[in-house]
Amino acid sequence: MKGIELLRSAKSHLNDLQLPPKYSIFSQNFKLGRNALRIEYININGELIQLNSINYITDGYDNVLSHFLDLSSLRQELLDYLNKVQEYNSDGFIKIGLFDINDSLLLKIDGIDVDSIWIWSGDWGDNRPEYKRVASSIFDFIEDLELIVIQINLMVRAVALKQLYKNWGEDFWRVREEGTEV
Repeated sequence: MKGIELLRSAKSHLNDLQLPPKYSIFSQNFKLGRNALRIEYININGELIQLNSINYITDGYDNVLSHFLDLSSLRQELLDYLNKVQEYNSDGFIKIGLFDINDSLLLKIDGIDVDSIWIWSGDWGDNRPEYKRVASSIFDFIEDLELIVIQINLMVRAVALKQLYKNWGEDFWRVREEGTEV
């Protein structure tokens, strides 16, 4: 799976949030928050183990997208922007998502390139720019999302992908014992 297939759709009405047009459309049609991405789990002896991650992969950059901020966090980001609380607010950005390793996903809401998506990292140091423009809109950004199976989670449990199955109505995978037929 890749791109828009990795997002959970949901209708919401965010008329009270002043967001750029493309991100506004995105936030009205797709789920936001920690459950927005199609992260899947395996039930192994009653323990849910993460099967996959959603990675943003492009031009030598590869990082796991943790989540998009939920509505209440977006409201707070807009308030912070008005009060220029964070350094990135002064440059016309609000945070809209987080990566697993130190990076944040920013949305340009003021100035040139409104609606563009940027990656911001505090640990890039002196040799790399603090902000990096990665897409002209959220829809261009999600085209570079990829589902990656976390192989180490399978290997340490001696589970092969071909052993996985789901029962009707369940939202997690189970492990079929070796030799068991379908």
